[in-house]
Amino acid sequence: MLAIERQREILRALSEQPSVRVADLAIRFQVAEETIRRDLDKLSAEGKLVRSHGGAVAALEAEQPHEQRELLNQTQKEAIAREALRLIEPGDTIALDASSSSWFIARQLPDMPLTVITNSLYVCTALADREQISVICTGGSLARTSMSLVGTATIGFLGRYHASKLFFSCRALDLQRGLSDISEEQAAVRQAMLNISERHILLMDSSKWGARALSIVAPLQEIHCIITDSNTPEQSRQTLADAGIEVITAPCL
Repeated sequence: MLAIERQREILRALSEQPSVRVADLAIRFQVAEETIRRDLDKLSAEGKLVRSHGGAVAALEAEQPHEQRELLNQTQKEAIAREALRLIEPGDTIALDASSSSWFIARQLPDMPLTVITNSLYVCTALADREQISVICTGGSLARTSMSLVGTATIGFLGRYHASKLFFSCRALDLQRGLSDISEEQAAVRQAMLNISERHILLMDSSKWGARALSIVAPLQEIHCIITDSNTPEQSRQTLADAGIEVITAPCL
């Protein structure tokens, strides 16, 4: 098999599973592990995958518009949002990021005494008719793809506030590397939200587990609770529970 054919098969494997291992690929293609490493290094340099310890993970595409993200894994996100609502109490001050998962929470939030800090224009719109909810929207530069506010002004604005709970998501979760995102600007805003919040609650559907993206958001040690769906591997959930992170599994209706 030619190198280009082998590399094409590696990419095909990554389209069907979140990661591949050097040792497994060497056996599959009956070549030395060093040959596979060179293949992976070449594909990584071309931006077609992301190298990881002992193998590689699928490269993630560019940030998608909100209208597309809300349709991805919609059933799982709605289930995760229902579980998140159980953690919100009247009188809370919560932060919601610009993820579609946070938007699902905003859509389901009942009208009750609450303060919401957000950089998402979609979240603001979803809460516009809740008379008892005080909405604080950050300033900043408009990121049109996500219809959110980002940049140094956003980060500076957030530094003036304090939230008891942060509900947020990101593009990828890896048990070794932690949380990461495609957008450096969104990653920076999420880091600022983590800094002003007491309790950090990650909303992570099963499609994002085992992947890596460009910009680091936070190590897993900064997360207090993860709400995920029942398709997440039990072994991954147990690993997090063993590390002292509360794991809530949302049943999909």
